[in-house]
Amino acid sequence: MKTIALLAAIIAMPAYAGPCNRDMLSVAAWSIEPIDAETNWLKTEIKSTSDKPIRMIDAMVSFQDALGGSIASFEMNRDASIPAGGAVEETGRWGRYTFERLLNLRHDEVTTSICVKAVVYEDGTIERFDAQ
Repeated sequence: MKTIALLAAIIAMPAYAGPCNRDMLSVAAWSIEPIDAETNWLKTEIKSTSDKPIRMIDAMVSFQDALGGSIASFEMNRDASIPAGGAVEETGRWGRYTFERLLNLRHDEVTTSICVKAVVYEDGTIERFDAQ
């Protein structure tokens, strides 16, 4: 039981606080539903403001409650293909103790943020935002 509590605490750690681009991507919509007593299905629609298509990304999506407390975060699929100015859907199965608070919170009680550390654009150029 202690292992589960420890893993839940690690997963629910605050979002990456280092240097990153917080304007390139945003969560346009999200939904969560229980699959069974142990698993939830989280679906997020990620919107890009980039004027170039992205073919690889290093980014963290975070959820916070209305008081600024961390709910949980997840790393985006590194190989996500995101059209310029377009959107991509990220989905995942999560166990208890991760995003389960989203089942009980109203959407207006949740804020989201995305920290983009680096991208590879479709033309092969790399842009890093995590340099200090």
